[in-house]
Amino acid sequence: MKLELTQALIETTAPQAQDVIVWDTRVKGLFLKITPKGKRSYGLYYRRGDKQLRPKLGDVREITLEQARQMAGELLLQARREKLGLNQ
Repeated sequence: MKLELTQALIETTAPQAQDVIVWDTRVKGLFLKITPKGKRSYGLYYRRGDKQLRPKLGDVREITLEQARQMAGELLLQARREKLGLNQ
């Protein structure tokens, strides 16, 4: 599902029988993953060339939503620079 991630949404979304993925509408590729046991973490989905990358950014207890958004933005900017050949 796609929603704007908020602290309230992060805290109140209930775990399900399978992983729940909530995509952020503010930062493309940023998502919240909630496991059936209730573990919550941020991740980012993006492509670098023909590779699909899905790094874990951190557990919600370790980093804030704003930190996750900032990290995601930095990774996306780095990927764009590499695509344009600016990181050489």
